[in-house]
Amino acid sequence: MTWTALNVGFLALLVCAQTSLFGQVITGTLPGSVLDQSGAVVANATVTVTNEGTGVSNKMGTRSQGFYTFPPLIRADTALLFLCRVFKTTIVKGNLVQVERSIRVDVTLSAGAVNQEVTVPDKRPWLKRQPPIWARLLITGRSIIFR
Repeated sequence: MTWTALNVGFLALLVCAQTSLFGQVITGTLPGSVLDQSGAVVANATVTVTNEGTGVSNKMGTRSQGFYTFPPLIRADTALLFLCRVFKTTIVKGNLVQVERSIRVDVTLSAGAVNQEVTVPDKRPWLKRQPPIWARLLITGRSIIFR
């Protein structure tokens, strides 16, 4: 084998190894829309996402089409707070952001004063939270045991 062939092979190996390093994603996204009771979009509503475990929050406004998308979030249970003048404050709890998943939360705001609050209960109480199946695999010899 010539020196050039070895260099090309080594270079190809480096390129393949480098691209695999960027494949690890540890976040999920949280998009949604804000509408009023008639189905019209609510632009410039304030949406706040709060990590229920740590209390860390992030705030943004809806676009002119009533959409919002938070930057990538780590896996956590989140609560969303929706504020807009002439509408009741709405809180949606129990939104589980998962790795490489998009959890869409659309909300319809009710007319009323900002100091009135509407709390939407956890919308998935039947969901049993557990690690992904690959985390529960125990491989021993040639047999696979699910735990």
